[in-house]
Amino acid sequence: MPIEFYCTGCGRILRVQDEDAGRDATCPVCGAEFVVPTPGRFPEADPSQPIGQTMPYQPVESGLAPIVPARIVLEEVLGRAWAIFKSQAGLLIGMSLLVMVINAIMEGGFDIMDKQGGQGVAPEFSKQLTRLLIFIVTVFLEIGQTKIILDICRGRPTSIGHLFSGGPHLLPILGAGILYALMVGFGLLLFIIPGIVLAIMFGRYYYLIIDRKTPVLDAFSISRQITAGNKWIIFGLWLVGILLIIAGLLACCVGIIVVIPYIRVAGVVAYLMMSGQSIVNPA
Repeated sequence: MPIEFYCTGCGRILRVQDEDAGRDATCPVCGAEFVVPTPGRFPEADPSQPIGQTMPYQPVESGLAPIVPARIVLEEVLGRAWAIFKSQAGLLIGMSLLVMVINAIMEGGFDIMDKQGGQGVAPEFSKQLTRLLIFIVTVFLEIGQTKIILDICRGRPTSIGHLFSGGPHLLPILGAGILYALMVGFGLLLFIIPGIVLAIMFGRYYYLIIDRKTPVLDAFSISRQITAGNKWIIFGLWLVGILLIIAGLLACCVGIIVVIPYIRVAGVVAYLMMSGQSIVNPA
């Protein structure tokens, strides 16, 4: 009888013959190396799932623990996020400042082009294309920031250079972002509250794609499951973030330099906690 099991690298169902148990093997999908398990010594695959399908809660990168949905507490999220932020404040603030400078340069260049451009279809097309490119670069940098914060929260070595490592995730994030915007937009048309609920329910797709390379539809599905029971906490985190941004702006805008990276850290900490993953405890 063939042995069916989940690859420890990509989470896909693999099938081998009984005589291969205990042998070294390589996943044909992701290239992960492992020892073929003997029956009863490894999580068996669900027979109802086709070969090659990803199990949503399995890791898709070596070294990542399986996702186990968990309830979170707002005070704990904010406290742990603050401890992590303080331990890496220099890198986090420097990262945010660099992104602000890049965005300012792009916006300044666009304003100059807008003022010098003429009237007509061609100039207008150039403006819209430039605006689209600025948006894509902004998303690219957002992904890089998230990757850096994920590494910090896990206690992994990282650097400012990782800010420009978001390329492999860019297309999935853009595609998922369009679907997410359509869902939330439709919900907002239904008396606003459904839109807020949908935004909370499916919003963790962003972290799942960046963190685990989860396929888009699976990311929405897992987001729905890990946010179950945590919706009010996420909503509370949003409110705290808004209040902090207002306070940062009132502090002659200087406070934003601290507030923005802290809010980003809090979002990542909340994601890791509600998905049952470990977080570093800064000394």
